[in-house]
Amino acid sequence: MILRRFADAIRRQDWFMVLVEFSLIVVGLLVALQIDNWNQGRKDRIDEGYYLNRILGDIDESIAENQKDIEFMRNKVESTLWVVDKLRFGRLKRSEEETFKHKFLEIQNWKTGNFIDSTIQELQSSGRMTIIQSRELREHLGRFELFLESHQRAQRNVADFLKALELKIIPHVDRPVGNLDGVLEPPFQHLQSEESLQILSTPFDTLAADQVLIRHLDAYANFYIWRYLNIELLQQELAELRRHTAMALEG
Repeated sequence: MILRRFADAIRRQDWFMVLVEFSLIVVGLLVALQIDNWNQGRKDRIDEGYYLNRILGDIDESIAENQKDIEFMRNKVESTLWVVDKLRFGRLKRSEEETFKHKFLEIQNWKTGNFIDSTIQELQSSGRMTIIQSRELREHLGRFELFLESHQRAQRNVADFLKALELKIIPHVDRPVGNLDGVLEPPFQHLQSEESLQILSTPFDTLAADQVLIRHLDAYANFYIWRYLNIELLQQELAELRRHTAMALEG
């Protein structure tokens, strides 16, 4: 209707009406665009809340899982240091023999701690990271991603050192080293049954006299401590990320 009146005004050369009708058309377009922008902004805020809640959920789940890893690594550190202390002291009570075998065979396996970043990856891959209004949070997420990459790279490097230590330890311990799919089993394997405790056949006195072995085990314990501390550091970074995310959600 407006376009028809606009065309009629042009044919009549009624320039005043042309101006009026043109103004109405422009105003109508601007109003339509404003409504569309408002609707899109409203949808973006809903989506932002959805993603921020998901990020909070990822953080909370990661913190809970990492706490289990911290307890696991704390036990590994304590067990390994206990074994090293017994070997350095060179004496073992009869009542400690099975405990020693158990703890010795438990040396190996570790946890690294991690962050479930599926939501952040989804935002990045879809190009929707800017849906997060808080510039501070976006910058913090970027810094955290760099930290996480560094953390994971360092953990992989330490894993290589630990595997190298395992290969050095193998010749010092008398126990069956089977072949599973062409890969040597670790020198220490987490075994639960009473029968498995007998796999360690090297006498305690022989182990205690092997200073090279003790140094390797001591290095293993230090790597365990390093891993433990790094998971603690990851937890601190996650707690800080959670604080920034919660602030963005509240704001």
